[in-house]
Formats: sequence, C-alpha cells, structure tokens
Amino acid sequence: MSFGMRLRREFQESASGGKHIYPKLASLVDPPAIMVSLFSAADIDGFVRSSDLKLNVYQAIDIFEAVLIQAYQPDFQRHYEKQTAAYLKKNGIANPVAVIEAARKLPCE
Repeated sequence: MSFGMRLRREFQESASGGKHIYPKLASLVDPPAIMVSLFSAADIDGFVRSSDLKLNVYQAIDIFEAVLIQAYQPDFQRHYEKQTAAYLKKNGIANPVAVIEAARKLPCE
C-alpha cells in the first residue's frame, strides 16, 4: 500500500472505515503533536542488510518499519501484540497477554 493511502486510512474517517488509528485519534480530548520522519527507499535499503537473503525494497521497508515500531513503542501501533499473543496461545502458553505485559516492563538496553 502506498504511503499516501496509508496516511488517508489513519487520518480520514471515511477512508479508515472505523478501523486503524483514526478512531483512537478522534477519541483524544487533547491530541498530541504527530511527529513524522520520512526515509527514501534507497536510504532504507542501505540500513537493512542481510548476509544470506536477497531482500527486495518492499521487504526491507517492512523490516525497517517493524524495527522502528519495536524501538519506539508508539501507543497506537500495538497490533503486533495481538499477533504475538495468538502465536503464544497456539504454542501452549496459558496466559499470553500476561507474558506480553511482563515483557513490556523489562528494561531495554
């Protein structure tokens, strides 16, 4: 999906379809400033390296985005937690949500 399309889905009610980040942003009484950084595909391709795999630019962008989400932990980008909880539950972890909550409290180095 293009950047423009993704941006519309996050900031326009009609484009969001009641999903994504828009409803969360709309519910805020005092919305925070939205900080944005843009990276060119060439820059991202230079940041993401693999020794054994040949990644195309789209794969590199997906990896770069995932790393930034993990590093900055933005409040409205916690959808990966649901995926992780489902994976843990599938693998026999009794209370995956508690495991994720405990992991969030671990100090980062």
